[in-house]
Amino acid sequence: MFAIVAANANQIHKWAHRTRAENGPLISFFQNLGILQSTHHHALHHTDPKNSHYCTVTNLLNPILDGIRFWDGLEFALARTTGLQRRPDTSVRGHGPGPAWLTEYRRR
Repeated sequence: MFAIVAANANQIHKWAHRTRAENGPLISFFQNLGILQSTHHHALHHTDPKNSHYCTVTNLLNPILDGIRFWDGLEFALARTTGLQRRPDTSVRGHGPGPAWLTEYRRR
């Protein structure tokens, strides 16, 4: 079951970015139950400071994983073992100048 879900995580993530009409009744039903991640729940990941709700599969796991600071621990473990550091996310206010296209977009 884990392998099936993991293999389809990108598709489930795509559904979280689409409208109910685009997803159809079956996907929308499972999103309403919280079994598949809903658009509203996934939007929490895309709001500043963009440091929560990383699980793109289900609404059920994010409160647990965020509560035990799973993602912070994973980031720490990766930094300790590989030396990699988090890159600043320039799309978050206060973390750099932002992408070049943003300046052009704001002029309109």
